[in-house]
Amino acid sequence: MIDWPNARVEIHSVGRVRCEPGWRLDWTDPALLCDFDLWFIWAGEGEMRIADRLVALHAGVCFWMRPGHTYMGAQNPGNRLGVTFIHFDLKCRGKRINRLPAEVREISDFQFFDAATRRIVNLIQKAGPGGAMRRLEAEALLRGVLIDWDAGGAKPEIPLSPAEAEHHRRIRKITSDLVENPGDFASVGDLARRVGYSPIHFSRIFRKVTGVLPGEFIIQVRIERAKQLLRESSLSIGEIANALGYSDVFFFSRQFKARSGLSPSGFRASR
Repeated sequence: MIDWPNARVEIHSVGRVRCEPGWRLDWTDPALLCDFDLWFIWAGEGEMRIADRLVALHAGVCFWMRPGHTYMGAQNPGNRLGVTFIHFDLKCRGKRINRLPAEVREISDFQFFDAATRRIVNLIQKAGPGGAMRRLEAEALLRGVLIDWDAGGAKPEIPLSPAEAEHHRRIRKITSDLVENPGDFASVGDLARRVGYSPIHFSRIFRKVTGVLPGEFIIQVRIERAKQLLRESSLSIGEIANALGYSDVFFFSRQFKARSGLSPSGFRASR
C-alpha cells in the first residue's frame, strides 16, 4: 500500500463533462499525460484500450490513469459518455509515487463516489484567488477517495458488463433505502417490486451483490436500528417494533433476543 501518512496530493485541473458527439480519447503519445488522472464515468457507454486490454465503459467504471501510459477511448454515439476528470499529482517525501494500486475499478458505492468527485470539481472550480481553504478541502477529499481505492487491494476489480452494473446499481440503491428506512419495506417481495425483479431473481441477484439473502439483510438492519433506538430514544418497545415494520411486538422481542442475546428491555437496561 501507499505510505499515506507521508503522501501529499496536489490537484491540477478538474472537470465534469458530457462528451461531445464525435468525441474520442487519443492519448497514444506517452508524453500527453504528464500527471495522474482520476477518470470517472457517471453516464453513457463506450470502450477504452489500455495497451493490449480493452475495457467496456459504463457508469461506475473509473480509471486511475498513469503518466506516461497510453489510452484510447471511444463512446457509443447513441449514449454519450458523462465523465468527471481530476488531474493530480501524488508524492511521498518529494518524489512521485510509482507503486500504485489497480488502474481500473468498478466503483462499488456509485452514489458516494459520484458525490465526492462532483464536490472536488466544484471546490476547485470555485476556489479562485484566495481560495486556499476550498483547495485544501478538495485535496483532503481526493486523498480520502484514493486511500479508499488503495485499501481495495492490489488486484484490479474487473469492470462489470452493463447488465451486471445495472443489477449492482439497483441492489445498492435498495439496500441504501432499506438502511435509511427499515420500517418502510414489508417483505422481500416488496423489495423486489421496487427494483423491478421477480422475488426469485431478486433474491439471487441480491445475494450475489451483498453476500446475504434479502430476508436476512432486512432482519439485520431492523435489529441494528432497534438497538440504536433503544439506546438513544424514549420510544417504547411497542413503538419501536411498529416503527420498524413489526406487527407483533412479541415476535419482534423474540427475534431481537435471538440476534442480540438480550430482550429489548434487557438491552435498554444495559446501555
